[in-house]
Amino acid sequence: MTDGLRGPPDPLLDYQAEAERLAPPARVRGSVEALQGYVAQREPSARITGAPSGSSEDKGTGAGAQPRAGVTRAIAGLSAGCLSTLALHPFDLIKTRYQATDLHGKQGAFSYRTITNAVATIVREEGLRNGLYRGALPAVVGSSLSWGIYFESYQRAKMLVALLGQRVKSEYLSQRGSINHLISGTIAGIITVLLTNPIWLLKTRMQLERGSKDNFKGAQLSQNQGGVFSTMQSVWRDEGLRGFYRGIGPSMFLVTHGAIQFAVYEKIRLSLLRRRFMAKLSRSEELENELERSLDSISLRNSAGQAERLSVIESLIAATASKVIASLVTYPLQVARTRMQQRGADPVAYGSMIRALRTIYMRNSFRGLYRGIVANLLRVAPSSAITFMCYEQISQLLDRL
Repeated sequence: MTDGLRGPPDPLLDYQAEAERLAPPARVRGSVEALQGYVAQREPSARITGAPSGSSEDKGTGAGAQPRAGVTRAIAGLSAGCLSTLALHPFDLIKTRYQATDLHGKQGAFSYRTITNAVATIVREEGLRNGLYRGALPAVVGSSLSWGIYFESYQRAKMLVALLGQRVKSEYLSQRGSINHLISGTIAGIITVLLTNPIWLLKTRMQLERGSKDNFKGAQLSQNQGGVFSTMQSVWRDEGLRGFYRGIGPSMFLVTHGAIQFAVYEKIRLSLLRRRFMAKLSRSEELENELERSLDSISLRNSAGQAERLSVIESLIAATASKVIASLVTYPLQVARTRMQQRGADPVAYGSMIRALRTIYMRNSFRGLYRGIVANLLRVAPSSAITFMCYEQISQLLDRL
C-alpha cells in the first residue's frame, strides 16, 4: 500500500497475489522423492490471464473465482493500507515538518529537539486530532485512491505489455516476466502520481499548518487551521491548477521507489527460499548446481502443489529490509518535494527539483538531504509489516466468507 511516498502501493502485496498464479510444476533431475517440496518451472504462457489448461490452478480457480480473487486482493490491500496509514500518521507529520526546516532553524524554525520532544510538543500545543493527526483525512483518501488506481492500472498494463511480448515473441514481456513487472509498475506509478498528487499536496500543506498562534515561529508555516476544503480553496485561489502539481517532478522520480523495493525484496525472498530448500535437497552436486541455475526463474512449490511462500518472520524481514533500503535511496527526493510543496516556497530556490536539491545541499550539506530520516524510518519499517500482516489476515477472512 502506499506509504506516503506518493508512489505505487507496496509491491509486496502484488507479488503475494502473483504467487498464486504460477505455472504448473516441472520435474527436476535428481532424486525428487527425497524432497518434501519440489521445484516448479515458470512456464511462459501465450495466454494473458489464467494458467495453462489442465494445471492445478484451473482446478482451484475457475472463471468465476478469478474476479473474486481480484476483488479480495483489492479490498484487503485497501483496508490494510488505511489501517497502516492511520496507525503511523504521527510519524509522517513529524517527518514532513522536519523536512520543511533547515538545520539550526534557518528556515521554517521548528523547536523540536528529538522525536519524543516533537510528539510531546505537538500534543501539548496542538492536541491529538488537530496536531498529531493533522492531514490524516487526505492521507487516508490518498492511500485508498492510490491503491485502487495503481492496482487497476498495473493489471491493465501487464496485459498490454504481455500482448506486446506475444508480438515480438519475448518471454521477458510475458505476464510473469521481470521486465513486464518493471514496465507495468512504472506505468501504473506514473498514472497514480498524476491523479493523486493534488491530494498529497493538500496533506503536506495541512501538516505544515500550525495548531495555535504560539506553536511555531517560522514564517513558512501557515497561520490557518482550515480543513481539507479550505486548504483546497486557498491553493486554487492563490496558485491555480499548477499549485496542485507542485512537487510533481520529484514524485515522478519517486516511482522508482517501488521498483527498487521490489528488486531488493525479490533478492531477499529468493535467498531465504534457497536456504530453506537447500536443507531439503540431497547433497548431490549436480542437483544443487541445477537449482542454483534455475532459482532466478522458477517458483517453488510444496508437496501439495501450492506455491511455496515465505513464513511470517521471513516475510517481515524481506518487507522491512526492502522498504528501508528503498527509502534510504530515494529520501532526498522526498525532502526536495516537501520544500517545493510548502506554502510560500521561494520560486528561485525551490522552483524545480534540481534547484531544491542544490539549495538544500548548499544550506545544510548532505545532512539536509536526510532531514527527518529517523522519523521516516520509524514510520516506514513498521508500515510494511503492518500492511503486509493486515493484508494477509483480511485476505484469509474474506476467503472464508
